[in-house]
Amino acid sequence: MLTLDYDGERVTFNVEGETGWGEPSVLLDRDDNLIAGRPWEADGFTVAPFLTPADYARLVAGVTAILVRRMTDAGLSVPESFSPERYHEVVTSDDAHAAVSAQGPWCYGVNDLPVPAETVSARVSEIVGRRVSTTPPHSEFPEHFCFRVVRPRSRDNNPPHRDVWLDRLRNAINIYVPLAGSSSRSSLPLVRGSHRWPESEIERTLDGARVNGMTYTVPSVVGAAHPLTLERPDPKANEVLVFSPYLIHGGAFNQQTDRTRVSLEMRFWRVA
Repeated sequence: MLTLDYDGERVTFNVEGETGWGEPSVLLDRDDNLIAGRPWEADGFTVAPFLTPADYARLVAGVTAILVRRMTDAGLSVPESFSPERYHEVVTSDDAHAAVSAQGPWCYGVNDLPVPAETVSARVSEIVGRRVSTTPPHSEFPEHFCFRVVRPRSRDNNPPHRDVWLDRLRNAINIYVPLAGSSSRSSLPLVRGSHRWPESEIERTLDGARVNGMTYTVPSVVGAAHPLTLERPDPKANEVLVFSPYLIHGGAFNQQTDRTRVSLEMRFWRVA
């Protein structure tokens, strides 16, 4: 069981699976630190302006179109005036949301990204001060982007974790881009500075996790030698949260009662 505080509201995660503590080493010391030398290196994240207004508008419209297609393919009637933050007013039950989720993974190849992947990579490269791209240094999965839909007061969010507990996600940098319904009560939470915590100071599940009845491939945090103080950097429209995947993040419970949160999530690696 893991209980976290969201601005005074306590939320409990029922975490199943064998747990343990890691080795007394900092993973980032062994890997490619893409935020080395940046003013925000110690925090592990920053919020910055993102795309041109026209490109951001194309991004929002394109992801909305993908979401509408998933909803109609699930047999739902979507009004012409549909806005992503009103998703929960059309998808009114867990069963309906499960039907939309059943249309396939919420991740797509970068060729389906509504703006050129090179445009996004160039902007992220400017922010981190080194050239990066969506091409991973391995062939375990293709270049891709994901978007996440988190209904109000729902269990649609994943548990707090470090992406890099999956080896294929190491040596990268992550972005979170709000597309609809993102606010200081719904955006991605993270634990400032936790990318520098040794593995021996974090208790986690050892092989994936089952949280609130949902199965995840990435292990879940269940405790730490430090306070698990979650904060939401809260990027605004056409801003981007750039963060180290070595940070503890996730558990993005949507405290709002009237807005679904939709966000874009991508990863980047150094261009050799």
